[in-house]
Amino acid sequence: MEFLDVIFTDNDTECFTDKITGLNNKTGMKYLLDNFIKQYERYEDNWVLILLTIENKNKWDQKLKKDVILQTVAQKLSSFCRKSDTIFYLYDYYFSILTRAFSQNNVDEFIIRIENNLGNIFKISNDVSLDLRYGIAFMRYNDSVESMLKRAFYSMMSVK
Repeated sequence: MEFLDVIFTDNDTECFTDKITGLNNKTGMKYLLDNFIKQYERYEDNWVLILLTIENKNKWDQKLKKDVILQTVAQKLSSFCRKSDTIFYLYDYYFSILTRAFSQNNVDEFIIRIENNLGNIFKISNDVSLDLRYGIAFMRYNDSVESMLKRAFYSMMSVK
């Protein structure tokens, strides 16, 4: 009985959940992504990792607390992502979404939906908007969590 009590305590779920946003954290992302890569190699399910960050976070930090920004972005992402999408808060304004997509067009449409939903969530002043940067990585055979994250990150850094 003690074993079950330990397994089902709140502390156990916190290892995969970010305390501020309520989203899955980087530990949960690594675990799920590793499992989805194995699933892709077995069943050819098309999963895409979208990495996104807020570019102008210094302007926002001057006007709102970081926790408020992160919670608001997390709530907004949760409100329009599909139930099959998994959203993660990684750290320092970096979020990721693991989603099914069958073509680049599907991903492009999803990015537009993110921009439309997140672009104007904070109406503080006209001079401060939420500038987002995205990176995308489609799964490949013999992929790893590290290789997918690197591809998404380098994709994000290459787009201006």
